[in-house]
Amino acid sequence: SGSHLYTLGLYNDFNNFQQTNYQLSMQGNLLGQYDFDLPNLGFCYQQLSDASRMLPNGKIISAAAYEDLEYPLFPKVTCYNEDWTEDWSFEWHEYDTLEFSVGAEYHTVIRCNNDEFVAAGPLGMDTIPNETGDTNCDFIMTRFTEEGNVLWHKRIPFHLGTYFDDPSNFLRVNDITELSNGDLLVWGAWYADWDPMVVRFDSQGNFISEHHWGSTQYDDWLPWPVQLSDSTFLFASSFGTGVTSEFGPIYTKPSVGRFNSNTMTVEWVEVFEYEYYGSYIADFEKLDDDTYVLAGYGYDGITMGFVYMMAVDAQGNELWFHKYYPPLEYYTAEVSDLEIAPDGGLAFAGNFFEQNEQQTGQASVTWIVKTDACGEEVFNGCTTTVVQSHPELVSRSLHIAPNPASSSVRISSEQEIESITIRDITGKIVFQQQMRNHELQTQIDVSRLATGLYLIEANFGNNKVVAQRLVKQE
Repeated sequence: SGSHLYTLGLYNDFNNFQQTNYQLSMQGNLLGQYDFDLPNLGFCYQQLSDASRMLPNGKIISAAAYEDLEYPLFPKVTCYNEDWTEDWSFEWHEYDTLEFSVGAEYHTVIRCNNDEFVAAGPLGMDTIPNETGDTNCDFIMTRFTEEGNVLWHKRIPFHLGTYFDDPSNFLRVNDITELSNGDLLVWGAWYADWDPMVVRFDSQGNFISEHHWGSTQYDDWLPWPVQLSDSTFLFASSFGTGVTSEFGPIYTKPSVGRFNSNTMTVEWVEVFEYEYYGSYIADFEKLDDDTYVLAGYGYDGITMGFVYMMAVDAQGNELWFHKYYPPLEYYTAEVSDLEIAPDGGLAFAGNFFEQNEQQTGQASVTWIVKTDACGEEVFNGCTTTVVQSHPELVSRSLHIAPNPASSSVRISSEQEIESITIRDITGKIVFQQQMRNHELQTQIDVSRLATGLYLIEANFGNNKVVAQRLVKQE
């Protein structure tokens, strides 16, 4: 929006029952913090990617799942004004009279061409088996006016096998797109097989048709669409390549494909050779120059988590690929949302579990990365939780170049560095150097290191350490 980035309620303050939003500059500086009290000891669940939309008038509409002391999990849509006050909101509690072990959620919301809104998501998991002995999952969809008045609300029983070959007890809805005739395409995945799907409705929410696909041997997950024309869509999704347990997909590769809404078929799919453990696509966006960028996350081995972005053209040809690692020592790393920044670059929001010696256990940290249009980092920081708990770390950015490196790397910072430590993937120290005069930069020979991943730690004194990953190549 304008020249700023915003995070919208990624996490809550568990002590004060608040939802916190942040405003950031293009350089990663924290410009504003906005706290909202959550009534009745409520909790607003994080949603993936396009659960929030910035509107042309500066307002933001957000779909969410909410629960409090009075109700179990229920769907809620909120529209915020430019000053972050609530313009209107809608909550749906009718399902509370039914027998559900899990409540209802809105996973995504879209602004239609006539300034109306449509939100969609699943309706829990029914504890009462149907006639085939399966537990049930319904689909909900609601249409609003610009003022928040409900035009219609649909509850669709997908669990009865009317639309899908196999009943399931859960589905995920990640995006909605509107066609020129007003029909709605709902994108998601059928949880029984982690099977990507597109369901078509008319403008009144009446079912028309559906198509679901996936690898025949292993499980896939959510397709994220970008519209090419009124009837064609480019989408990105995970492509299952291997399973090592009964609990679902373990190894996947990123893929892109083209979907035709006239025939409700997938025309082609291109799978890329980046196979990672626990890897999933979280978003897909279009740059102005006919470049399409997907964001996902995964692991090298089991523990070395990272986020990656990959750019393709409309024919599915790879243009570039980059990995991103959190700036602090961590356990896991995930991406939740990718957006095109106001300056034409890219920005993604994610999180990781911070690990340090002063903590007992883990602390979930909100993570923001801003890049240029080619995926090169502009800033990589923890602009929310770390600002609250470690404000002194915000000014201690660490720059490593080149990365990957084969012979030497230049390490620099805006603050004086006391020492540099390099650890291998097991945590073993393979290099350590004291900075006698507390320099701002240094050059380090890494030619003798074996190829692989390393952690470079910069110690700023008083146990304040900032770390980044280094890729050593031949």
